[in-house]
Amino acid sequence: MPDFHECFSSGVFCCDRSCEYKGINPVSLMGASVVRDYLMLLRTVWLGGLWICTWLVRPLLGQQGYFPQHGLVVMHGMILVGIAVALLMIALAVFDGVLHPQSRTTQILLAMLLLSLAYFGLMPWWKLQMMLMHALCVLGVVWVMIAPRSVL
Repeated sequence: MPDFHECFSSGVFCCDRSCEYKGINPVSLMGASVVRDYLMLLRTVWLGGLWICTWLVRPLLGQQGYFPQHGLVVMHGMILVGIAVALLMIALAVFDGVLHPQSRTTQILLAMLLLSLAYFGLMPWWKLQMMLMHALCVLGVVWVMIAPRSVL
């Protein structure tokens, strides 16, 4: 059974390394697309988790009487996931060479990372932490509006 794959630059389906014989490197062509897709996925996980925690988990736990005693554990976990995702996004962007400090999207990513780190500086004041969560959600919406199909 032949190994079929697509060379993205020409849109031609190649069989058994025939793209390499034509001078097309399918791995480098797929690399930019794959990194962009991973960045989009990571942004979706981060922003989706923030929105779920802020607008779904917090009100439900507050209504049941479990917030802030038990609900903050969920919020802290989501912020830690956001920090890990942001660092992974920055590492992928540096590796792929698409991280430009002058672009607005990179500045928003770095601002969200900084605000996520500042969240733990407000540890005794959970109401201020919730205000910061709302600010992160709004900043995330601005980020998606500025770059809907690309992350950086």
